[in-house]
Amino acid sequence: MDRECIRYYGNKSLYSIFKSIKDNEWKYYRSAYVDDIITCFDDTTNCDNSNSKKMIIEYINAGGKVGVFNPIIDDIKKIGIDYKLPISNMRCAHSLSVFLLGIVIYKVLKRKKRILNWYGDNYNSGLYVWYLTCLFHDIGYYYENNEIELDKSIINGCKHLNNYDLGLNYYNYRKNVASDYNGIDHGVCGGFLLFNELNNIFHNHNDNEELCYDDDVKKLYKIAAEAIVRHNMYVPNTDSQKNQYRELGLNDLIDSKIQYNMNNPFAFLLCLCDTLEPIKKASFFNLKYNYSFAEVLKKVKICMCDYPHCLDTNFCIKYSVPFQSIGDLYNSIGVDELEKWLGVKVSHNTDCDLSLKISF
Repeated sequence: MDRECIRYYGNKSLYSIFKSIKDNEWKYYRSAYVDDIITCFDDTTNCDNSNSKKMIIEYINAGGKVGVFNPIIDDIKKIGIDYKLPISNMRCAHSLSVFLLGIVIYKVLKRKKRILNWYGDNYNSGLYVWYLTCLFHDIGYYYENNEIELDKSIINGCKHLNNYDLGLNYYNYRKNVASDYNGIDHGVCGGFLLFNELNNIFHNHNDNEELCYDDDVKKLYKIAAEAIVRHNMYVPNTDSQKNQYRELGLNDLIDSKIQYNMNNPFAFLLCLCDTLEPIKKASFFNLKYNYSFAEVLKKVKICMCDYPHCLDTNFCIKYSVPFQSIGDLYNSIGVDELEKWLGVKVSHNTDCDLSLKISF
């Protein structure tokens, strides 16, 4: 990359880049949460009630979406625990970081004219889809970690999703057949739960509420839910696995990658940002380190070319800690697997021992 190409993100830390994001670029709702989003990363995994969790609760409350968690909260209350948000501090910080990283990449894609305004001509509609996609993408971990099946009424409420059949078949595969993974898939559970509960909120809302509940918003629910449903599906690697996938109606996952689509980038961006975002990766090493989330973001640098006449989208992401070697980094991120299911090229940048170059 020559110097002219590096405009916004010239070898800056993610912390610095996130801090530079303007309010109108991440605030869909104009009130009810923090003024300075970077303060949400000041906590560690071990704190009791993180700023990132508080921020997400307030963001979701401002949008009238807290009801999405009702099925989970009702289950948890049965065992005598009262949760306002049944997601760990790490998952909250990770989800918020995914949200901001996607905005960063979007700005470069927009400058290169490789993307529309997220959704049609309206930036806010796209921001709405992106916040739903990111802040809710891991809610299905409650089901995966506790091996709890989705209620059939939730599954039946998702038949209008374009990837409903794929999601249901994969859900049944993970639950009944797969032996290498946890029995329940958090991606399918999260996408189905989000779509069903958002539609319940839509149909039961109070007409006096100031929030928008026109029919077009249901199209945005669908886009977000479909991205979440798809984001954790494993592709088959062997001929035996491929034959098994065919028998179970999972043909769409065979020799197929999630490709970048400038008209609907949400599934691709979720998968990319969810994979590369460092807070989730750092948590795996926190037995040895107890970094704050902010410290992790400060130790990861990103360099992106936003020169409009350079049509390729590529960026280098440099990790300082907690990875000890390029092998640790590759294994944690799953670089070999990433290229099998996502339409990107990944290479080791020789300028830095712990640096990856991502192109699409």
